Amino acid sequence: MRLARKLFLIAAAAIAMIAFAAPAANAVEVSEEADPPHHCPEVDATNAHVVSGGCVVDAETGDATPATLRQHATMGGEAIFSICANTFTAALHESGDGFIYNQHLENVPPVNACGITACDEAAPSHAQIPWPATLMEFGGATALQTTFCIRPLTVGEGGAFTTCTIYVPYAENPDHVYTFTTLPFGAHETPPWSSRCSQNAQVSLSGQWTIHGTSLEINH
Repeated sequence: MRLARKLFLIAAAAIAMIAFAAPAANAVEVSEEADPPHHCPEVDATNAHVVSGGCVVDAETGDATPATLRQHATMGGEAIFSICANTFTAALHESGDGFIYNQHLENVPPVNACGITACDEAAPSHAQIPWPATLMEFGGATALQTTFCIRPLTVGEGGAFTTCTIYVPYAENPDHVYTFTTLPFGAHETPPWSSRCSQNAQVSLSGQWTIHGTSLEINH
């Protein structure tokens, strides 16, 4: 499965670059509010899946807004197949490009219906695979575009996995606290398919994540 993981990283990086190739997309500028402020340095992810560099931040879902995956039927209707509390760390370059790592997907009591984990390597590595991510401006909206990779808990380490590329808008709260919230899903959402996976439009993600830790400023 190591070859499959490499192909995932190559494909995901190519998808992330589309944002900057599109005429309507404008680059963002990410800096850390240190004293004095400075731009975020380069980010690197090794073949061993170790992420270094960049401005490092942590994010988590809210108690009432967990990461929820749904399957949408062609003729209408939907079924929830995963509800997870989600925390992660992200390293970001000044261009907005970076990686999400240290991903944790856990049950939300009393439902306890997460059932998935981040993609990883089998023994002896056991390493989680970082998810490429890009902060971007597109069509007047600011958002995070990321390709996440998950496997069912019923499948062992290094086993079969699924990828999903999504677009999650963010809002800036006071003191540069950023909240990322998926757009509405369903028949009447505008624009349509906004929270759907690019690889499979019958699957959608909803949730809300708040960044904390390093104080960032995202200009666009």
